[in-house]
Amino acid sequence: MRFRHDRKYKTKTLTEATSWSDDLPTSGLLDHIIATLRIYNNSAMYNRIYPHIHDHITNIKVKGNGAEPFYDVRGETCLAQYAFEKGVFPPGHRDVMSSNYQAQSFIIPFGRWPFDGKYALDLSKEAATKLEITNDFAAADLQATQNIWLDVDLVFLEEPLEFAKKFMKTYEYDKNTWTANSQEKTFKLPKKAPIREILLGCFTTRSAVTSSQADKAWRNLRTLKYTYKSGDIVLKDDDLYRHDQDMLWGYPDWVRSWGAGESVALNYMDTMLCRPMDFSLVPAYSGAPTNYASVVIDQRIERFKVYRKVEDANMQNLWTAGGYGPLDHLRILEAVPDIESRYLDPAAMADVEVKVGNSSSDASTGTVRCILQVLMAN
Repeated sequence: MRFRHDRKYKTKTLTEATSWSDDLPTSGLLDHIIATLRIYNNSAMYNRIYPHIHDHITNIKVKGNGAEPFYDVRGETCLAQYAFEKGVFPPGHRDVMSSNYQAQSFIIPFGRWPFDGKYALDLSKEAATKLEITNDFAAADLQATQNIWLDVDLVFLEEPLEFAKKFMKTYEYDKNTWTANSQEKTFKLPKKAPIREILLGCFTTRSAVTSSQADKAWRNLRTLKYTYKSGDIVLKDDDLYRHDQDMLWGYPDWVRSWGAGESVALNYMDTMLCRPMDFSLVPAYSGAPTNYASVVIDQRIERFKVYRKVEDANMQNLWTAGGYGPLDHLRILEAVPDIESRYLDPAAMADVEVKVGNSSSDASTGTVRCILQVLMAN
């Protein structure tokens, strides 16, 4: 098996709060795209509610001539999907230090994973295919006179060419924003193609850097019922609170995350995991570290953690975390073993439905998104 790695762009300049797009090649079996974004942080990035690059990528899309895109998700979903497959987030430099570089790679697969070798997108089937990236960066997120830079790498399957008759399409199928507590939403899945993977993404917000996540994922994904044969066969009927004692978030999908940066006392930091089960932080002062004992880590099992200290005004640190629910995503279907016969076929299984419910309190403002990865013919 052989792959060809092409550099499409290097240090392409983007503008904040815009959509950028450009044509991809008109031929080749595209295995995956690596879109790497880099910024130069504002001098007080640690005081921004959304300090990381992935917080600001509102859409990544690959679209041909047809009405439906081949890939269409938010930046957080792109990272979470990779994390589920590999057990770690894609390469990046998540550093919220004052006036420092930050980088993040978004890996867009058209197989089951990067370097699949079996499935790939045949670009020759379309007259034109575009890559589009939309961001909502504000000027205050970036250092004055600095830019958003984009590198794009394309990885093609060269041999054996008898494969790649099909490709994997990943897209946000539907979403629901809660308007009150104790609500339910049913996602009735489409019957167009076999489904390899179903993700639920719970996107919530913080009001300030000194506030924990108000709309926590387990409040917005309080209950889950997953059925087929028009509801006659129940595959899962569960309460997500119980997953702390059971298989947390449905399957034991353990993920590692990491970062670096600077924060002030009582600021909450993002571990990128809904349930960080282990967490460590090392103070990294420019001078001799004389006050390790002053650092106190919040031990609650929540995505956003706070650390307190009594001496320095600001603290430089390196941190790592391991746990579940990458960027508040839950994987409720994965084909094991990963062969086509194990994929869901909604057309043959009558109605396949995923019903979610939010909590009876403090869960009235979050958004739950249903993301599908399906098998398509080139």
